[in-house]
Amino acid sequence: MYSFSKLMTKHELIFIGLLILFALFTGRLAQAAPCEVHSVAEGPYLFDEAGTMVVTPNHQWLLVLDKVAANVKVIEVASQQVLTSLDLQGLEPGGLAISPDGSTLYISGAFDGNVVVMDISTPAPSQWAIRTIWQIAGDFGAMQVDSKNTAQLLVTDRRIKGVRVLSTLDGSEQATLSTEHCSLPADLLQQDSLLFVACETSNKIAVFDLESKAHRSTINVGKAPVAFLLHPSLPNLYVANLQGGSISIINTESLELIKLNLSNSSVFDNPRNMVWLDNTIWILDKSAATLVRLDPRKEAFESGICTLSSQPSYLATLILPEQRIIYVAHANGVDYLSINIPKARLQPQVLMAGFDPNLLDINDTQFKVVAVIEEGLAPLASVSIEQNMGAIKRIMTLAGSIPLVVEEGRQVQGLVYEAAFEIDRGVFPAGTVATEVMGLPVLSLFGHLPNQFHIRAKDKTEQKHSYPLWNYGDWPLLEKETAGMAALLDNYTQRGPRRYYPQVIMAGFAPMLMDRGDTEVKILAIVRRGSADIKYVTLKSEIGILPVAMTKIRDLPNADELYEGTVVTQRGTPLFAEDTVFSNIWNDMFQIEVIDTAEQRHQFPDFHVGDYPEF
Repeated sequence: MYSFSKLMTKHELIFIGLLILFALFTGRLAQAAPCEVHSVAEGPYLFDEAGTMVVTPNHQWLLVLDKVAANVKVIEVASQQVLTSLDLQGLEPGGLAISPDGSTLYISGAFDGNVVVMDISTPAPSQWAIRTIWQIAGDFGAMQVDSKNTAQLLVTDRRIKGVRVLSTLDGSEQATLSTEHCSLPADLLQQDSLLFVACETSNKIAVFDLESKAHRSTINVGKAPVAFLLHPSLPNLYVANLQGGSISIINTESLELIKLNLSNSSVFDNPRNMVWLDNTIWILDKSAATLVRLDPRKEAFESGICTLSSQPSYLATLILPEQRIIYVAHANGVDYLSINIPKARLQPQVLMAGFDPNLLDINDTQFKVVAVIEEGLAPLASVSIEQNMGAIKRIMTLAGSIPLVVEEGRQVQGLVYEAAFEIDRGVFPAGTVATEVMGLPVLSLFGHLPNQFHIRAKDKTEQKHSYPLWNYGDWPLLEKETAGMAALLDNYTQRGPRRYYPQVIMAGFAPMLMDRGDTEVKILAIVRRGSADIKYVTLKSEIGILPVAMTKIRDLPNADELYEGTVVTQRGTPLFAEDTVFSNIWNDMFQIEVIDTAEQRHQFPDFHVGDYPEF
């Protein structure tokens, strides 16, 4: 067992940012096939040949190049239909790129060059218009805005066998990145200051330094590399080799080849594009018109999940709040694939726990212990609250479900368990129950100390997890056969007492079993307002980590409010150097504070007794 405070102090700089995920989920989770294939409605805007696709930053629009018609089709994601077509004034398009703020669309010209710059800042695509056309000779293809310097646009050019660096202000050339080893540049990908270019006919990857504008390295890969995919947390770059029927893997830090030809001829022949979804790589097999999955941990392929009706040409992915969508371009238009494969950890997880109310009035004679559980692969057998080295053990009862989204692109319903405790009036003195009644040295009643409590969830295969235990190690997501019991339950609607002061009813982390491949951990809190509206909810720390602001993501069916914050790790940097177990994550490490507009506040995990009549 490790000291939480020591480890967190050592690694606190790894917690570098805040990401708020605005994700809503309502109602019951519907059962569905693993992959459902539908076609985007074209209306009067028929495709001649769909190709390269990009999604606007607000996830509202999917833009698709139609190379034969020489225009851009605009698909509304909400309705899955083509709303309009953007004329390119004779440009034969090669590639697409969108500015980070979503206001500008760049379209590169193949064969005869030029770049169309379009203003897409207005809400209605019918008002989008060409701002200017840069007259630049070249044979352009893939393009993207430099993520480190947004004043630069990176465009592959088959004439110079490399990449042109253009000013996003006026299209003036800032640099030329070329090498004799890069005939037919097919794709590009930026990782920090390095630019990787797929050289299709020379079976190589050219690497350039965008700061010095110098060629850094050339890496041999499989036959006909055409597409890249970067691992979200590891320094691994996956390369799709179209003619070789294989995937190459490159270490983006050492620029060394990890794997030359990862393949399975019985599963796929012509990988054209790749997307990342559910910790899995989905590969578009052009010749077989299927999606093949690659498990990056086991380096194992699986086919048969998605079969398409037409031979595909390009992939795009979009994570929606309520479903996972993969778009596939083909000769007859665009299909959208809804991926509905339920996943979970092997073990159940107690995500949140607390007391209802957390502000106990001196005259109250009852309170509840409440917890939210995420099922593992097997159904739950029991949930209990138990005292460490004590005689108290109480089986908790299932009371409903709470809609949560705790993993990107993955829908989760938490099971709500509760146990009611009867007490004599005035048995608890005013103050914190943990210190005033139990005599504990900390404010939290949950933890590993003698006389503290833990909540244990056990499933029917004897897999278990105890709150507030937090683990870091080998805890991957695995496929489930069903969506789970929570999908079939009614929402938790029981309303606990409201006080004049706001209350953090329960809180926790998601996941509580964090896998080494995960790149973020979410902080969840269920907050009840008092006499005034909630102003701030903040994750605080006693060990030097900056406070993390939490954002309300939904109103719960019982009138409480769900808040969420996200702490992310650096790309390619593990959270800890080794597997880690923390037996107590509250009070001596983290607290959650709620403040309302009347400046009244409560700090979790303080279960406090005082003058708190119902409001």
